[in-house]
Amino acid sequence: MTTKDGHDKWVCRHHYRAGYQEAHTQKLRDVVKLAGGLFDEQLGRIEVTLRSSFAAAEFYDALSKAKAGVYDLDITFGWDCSRTDLESFEKALKMSSVSILRLDIKRFQASIAGDMFSTSTRYEILVRIIEHISMKMIHIVLSKDFVKLSSLQPKRSTHLQKLSIEMAPRGGDFQVLVKSLKANNPLTTLNLQEKLIGDERALALSEALKTNTTLTILNLQINSIYYEGAQALSEALKTNTTLTTLDLYDNSIYYEGALALSETLKTNTTLTTLNLEDNWIGPEGVLALTNVFKVGKCNIETLQHIQQSSAK
Repeated sequence: MTTKDGHDKWVCRHHYRAGYQEAHTQKLRDVVKLAGGLFDEQLGRIEVTLRSSFAAAEFYDALSKAKAGVYDLDITFGWDCSRTDLESFEKALKMSSVSILRLDIKRFQASIAGDMFSTSTRYEILVRIIEHISMKMIHIVLSKDFVKLSSLQPKRSTHLQKLSIEMAPRGGDFQVLVKSLKANNPLTTLNLQEKLIGDERALALSEALKTNTTLTILNLQINSIYYEGAQALSEALKTNTTLTTLDLYDNSIYYEGALALSETLKTNTTLTTLNLEDNWIGPEGVLALTNVFKVGKCNIETLQHIQQSSAK
């Protein structure tokens, strides 16, 4: 190498590369710290929330240059990001050593300048990330603009050991969502809080749950499901073998709904958490549910707020 005054200086190539790599690693430390994130260098893990395109660009540059040492990345796009932001992230990811990824893009905005005409492009970007050769485990938190889960299926074989998806879709996308559940797309967490589900949609959802083998967490808070919807869900739980958490807070399922659920819980061995707060189940409903614990097959660990529900 050449010094500032123009003289040649011999240096060990190994030491030079080590110093060069350390400079990039320090840059990554600084960028993560500035964003309020955490960088565990022993585990090779970064957890960070980026709040602007500028902060994201800084992080992508540091991540791609620091190549080795980051294997587990938990990243949240904390601003109204666009397709261009996803593309930039994809490029940085390909130059990194990340193999475990949790990507939160629930603030993605398809309507941001230039994205309206590229409906399929945003899916294609995520598929390329999923298909990336280094990826072993991926969990994606999707925005309301990603409802066609079938479009996220890899087009070629991957090295993935696990792919899971979390989302809270718009109410108008309900039928597309039901089809995705029936097709067993990799949706594991579904938030349908206050989506005006009602009895009729609860029936359609229940039919999908009968054969679904991927969903583990279902939030149905405040949806006017009533007892007929609860009865339909109870029927679905007789055959569903993957759902572990069901949140029915404030749905007025009454005693009839609680009784149907209690009968199902006698044979269902998968569900571990059930929230029935504010459901007007009455003393009879409480009794039916508490008697379930006398049956050996019930695996419920958390049955929330029965007493408060019965007091109404």
